[in-house]
Amino acid sequence: MHFHRLPLCKSLLSRPSSLVNTGLALVAAFGIGFEAAKAAPVSAPPPIVNGDGGVDETGLAPRIRGRKKLPGEIVLPRHRLTQELLPLTGKIIVKFNDEVGARAPMADSANVVSMSGIDMQEVTAILAENKGTLRQWINKSPARLRAIEVRAENQSGRHQPDLAGIVEIDNVPSERMQATAQALQALPFVEWTSIDPLPAIHQQGCDAMNPVTCNEPNIACPDPRLLNCNPDPGGQNPIYGCADVACCTFVGTIDPTCVADDSPRGWDFLCAAIANLGCSGQIYDPAQSPQLTGYKRYDACFTSYLLRAETPGGACDGGGGWSCPEPNVPTNPPGYWLGSATFVGPEWSAPGAPVDPVAWPSFIVNNVQQGLCFEPHGGAGCSEPACCASVCVIDPTCCNGNLGWDAACVDIAVISPACVGVAVPGPTPDVFVPFPAAGPLQGGAQFYLTDRIVPEDGFTDPLNNIWNGLGNYNGRGFDLTGMATWQTQFANWYQGGIAPILYGESINVAVIEFAAFTNHEEFIRSAPPTDPADPALWANVFSGPSYATPRVTPESGQTIVLMPQNSPEHGTACLGEIVAGENQFGVTGIAKNAQGYFFPIVSAEEGGRSQNALTSCWEVFTFGDVVNNSWGYPGIGPMDRLEPLATLVRVGSDLGITQCCSAGNDGIAIADAPFDTGAIIVGAFGPGGEYNPPGACCTNGLVRQSFSNYTNPEAENGTVHCSGWGSAVCTTGYGALFTGANGATGIDDNEANHLRTYTSGFNGTSSAAPTISGLVAILQGWSKQLYGAPLMPEQIRGSLTGRPQCDVSRSMEAEGSNVADSCCQTPDGCIPDDCDCFFKVINMFPTPIASAYSILSSGFYDGDQMGFEILTGTGTPPITNFKIRAQDLNFNKVLSTRMHYGTRVEGFTYLATGWTTDVRCRTPNLEQNTANIFNMRLDIVARATRTPVILLAYMYDRVNRRYLYIGNQVLGPADSTMNFTVPGYLGYDNYVGVDDEFEIRIYTAGLGNVKQYSVWYDFIDLAVNDPLIPVP
Repeated sequence: MHFHRLPLCKSLLSRPSSLVNTGLALVAAFGIGFEAAKAAPVSAPPPIVNGDGGVDETGLAPRIRGRKKLPGEIVLPRHRLTQELLPLTGKIIVKFNDEVGARAPMADSANVVSMSGIDMQEVTAILAENKGTLRQWINKSPARLRAIEVRAENQSGRHQPDLAGIVEIDNVPSERMQATAQALQALPFVEWTSIDPLPAIHQQGCDAMNPVTCNEPNIACPDPRLLNCNPDPGGQNPIYGCADVACCTFVGTIDPTCVADDSPRGWDFLCAAIANLGCSGQIYDPAQSPQLTGYKRYDACFTSYLLRAETPGGACDGGGGWSCPEPNVPTNPPGYWLGSATFVGPEWSAPGAPVDPVAWPSFIVNNVQQGLCFEPHGGAGCSEPACCASVCVIDPTCCNGNLGWDAACVDIAVISPACVGVAVPGPTPDVFVPFPAAGPLQGGAQFYLTDRIVPEDGFTDPLNNIWNGLGNYNGRGFDLTGMATWQTQFANWYQGGIAPILYGESINVAVIEFAAFTNHEEFIRSAPPTDPADPALWANVFSGPSYATPRVTPESGQTIVLMPQNSPEHGTACLGEIVAGENQFGVTGIAKNAQGYFFPIVSAEEGGRSQNALTSCWEVFTFGDVVNNSWGYPGIGPMDRLEPLATLVRVGSDLGITQCCSAGNDGIAIADAPFDTGAIIVGAFGPGGEYNPPGACCTNGLVRQSFSNYTNPEAENGTVHCSGWGSAVCTTGYGALFTGANGATGIDDNEANHLRTYTSGFNGTSSAAPTISGLVAILQGWSKQLYGAPLMPEQIRGSLTGRPQCDVSRSMEAEGSNVADSCCQTPDGCIPDDCDCFFKVINMFPTPIASAYSILSSGFYDGDQMGFEILTGTGTPPITNFKIRAQDLNFNKVLSTRMHYGTRVEGFTYLATGWTTDVRCRTPNLEQNTANIFNMRLDIVARATRTPVILLAYMYDRVNRRYLYIGNQVLGPADSTMNFTVPGYLGYDNYVGVDDEFEIRIYTAGLGNVKQYSVWYDFIDLAVNDPLIPVP
């Protein structure tokens, strides 16, 4: 009964009982009302366990695991939407039952043994028949793995999986992989078998996170003059497309092979030529596409790219981020380009063919690149790069392809000198604070660190330009300053002036993914150089004051592979969002006082190693630490959807490590996880706040970005728990916002000119997950300040609360469409006849103060007082009263059972024949005298996996020995919020049972031909003496 529950944590029992009441005043001071702050599920460590919660002779409860699949269910993984086969690693991962004690060598072998004496000859026979070998999956000794398990058992009170008993099987022919996996799954001593797909960060093709710049051939080309730059067409590691989505799409309409993963073309010099000639954002006209800076800007003359290839380390090597050419460049330097420095290739034909705007490849060669600079011709630019550039810097229209190289361009060419670009001088600017719109970094700042954006901030969103310039634009980020003030005032007022734990202090946060530039200046330098005017101090990232301990600690013993194909900019961007220091330049991380770590899932020593990266982290991290996983499986969803990594993520959760995982960028419902891994799954919303694109029917909440994966309503473990900014995130890496030069002396050559880069366009669920990871680190610090201990992952997940996604009745989308709000209800609540609508749930954007109040008001070391008992139906473990304490996406899930009309269960007669659930809840009467009760209301938030399902609610009348009906609601896949006023005409004393408890009965039945369904209960509460309930 939430108007009576004001629990105190055990660590606060010495404080006055009015602590939480006075905390309410503090909430009011920050503008947080009851409608914004919600209670959270409550539990005392260890958290609720699987099954019936019973323990064995060891004192441990059963571990959380999924059901064993039938052999026929083990198939090659496919994209959930397109049903295309996913690229594979070539491995089959097998976990034997824990009691088997399976052990295999670290090197390929044909044999596996059982420590408990089970005969493993069947495994050997299957391997021999299919030419397979096996080895231990995790590259750590059984003793080290057992140490992890013991820590997880002690923290969670659950048994843990035998990690050393997981093996990988290699060398099976691709056509035999599915049959081999099915044969292994059929063995009685095998727990699960998984055919391993390749992980990815969803960044190839036309994607802003693609490391390939559009204006030059990608690095996979063995010779820039040649075609065929895709090293693995149609295979597991294709390289195609580029980072400027609009330009990439434009090029693809002209030459589709540039953007096809199965084409050998990749992004070769012809694709780059089309981009330079047809895309906006030229170095000759900085007013175009200001988000493109430095070497990423287009050059129809190809001057800057020619010189960058010829003069590494010089002014034009891309590190300086030049804005336009300037005089005095030598003409016709030798290099990549043939002839007189003309961008041509061996398959191009001789000049003289007529102009054909449709046939762009021949048009580029014959009528543009070999058009003489001193003769008018159609198309952009001319054949002499230096001369071309000298003209276009004066008159950019000579290079934009619209007017061609006309007489006016020839007139300028006669008198213009050659030109060369210059680097951006001086130190890295501070982009943390908003800056004037006319400033050098127009288009990006860390607005996600502020509570509210106003138009004067000059905010732009590169992926959602339709929102730019709207007078009511509101980005709605984190109020980090307000959160720090909240924590400080609470410490001063109620905790005797202790030091607050701010911005993730004492919390470790790891980014686990492919690669990152961990030597980026944001993670090394504690302040600008003492003499910022001295350019020498900015030539090398290690000059200037440094942190005693770098902001990011890379995994020991593993070499990060910094090649562009490994996407180090992506990991750098995630780290910057979370742990970049406050050092008076660049950006500042959300959890700027936390210690960052990086664990690569690919290394020079071990190759692909996601399992080793996770377990290495588990060896270092402890209760309360945080992990960010902005990678997963294309077409499936987050990285914890398949048994191998789900098993490891669950171990991490049982260690008390909270893991935030990006939902994925396929625009699909995520796959079901084999069990609740404890992770927080994060979707992406458009940072337009409550003000959404023109024409959108949603005006009262956040809108899912079209690419973001979303909750699977048919899956038991398919929830996207919350959402974060999915575009326009300003952070470290990429260089679109700022690129400063850094030398390569003493560092990996791949780090040269990548350690002073910043972007304002990091996007996708990849950018959304780190925002939540940073917030979780802050909230764990708050919990340690409040309770003296952090929270378990399920507790912190249930505490997140904030600004909602669009109301379910006003934000739906046509099935198969990825356009937010493409299908809207009319004002009278009707859905258009031609619209098959489906609400794609990514849930709320959590905010710091509201979530902090949720933690304060819940009392995590006291129990909940509303019981939950299933009378008919089957519960999905764990079933617990903690899950129904708050609307927090922690569900008690009840699978229906087929029952007959007239069946009587525990004094209640069923009303229909069909699929049925029946739940009884009891909660104590906290009013000693029922005469003091003036009103009561039963609040329920629930959904059903099929529709229509009717829910009927009852209160037990002790005096008349009957269940009194109080209301009903038809349920569907979206949440239904029910508020049933309890009749008081009999007197509220009638509802008080012999144990001084109120009893609630909640019955559901499928209507019509509804098949078996589950009811998901998120919140059940009996409100007593709520001032908002009218007195009967």
